Amino acid sequence: MTPMTHTIVEEHRTKLAGEIAALVREKLLADVGSPEEDLLVTGVLDSLTLIQLLVHLEERFRVRIPLEELEIENIRSIASIVRLVEDRRFTHAANGE
Repeated sequence: MTPMTHTIVEEHRTKLAGEIAALVREKLLADVGSPEEDLLVTGVLDSLTLIQLLVHLEERFRVRIPLEELEIENIRSIASIVRLVEDRRFTHAANGE
């Protein structure tokens, strides 16, 4: 990856992290301190809010996140959710969906 490509990717991830943090604020009424903050330990996510978040992520980013494929580490922080959304977008595009 060239330095310019790396910068573009990082800018995209930063923007996506901001969008996801805004979604958490708006839909779950919770503030997240940093992209690395553990959403489970801080109590931002529990079993109910996790499902709500998944529904909102699917609607907002037009991705499908099957529960049977979900790993707890994928939703532990905003940063991990960014990676999850990027992965699901790539999978979605690769499958022509």
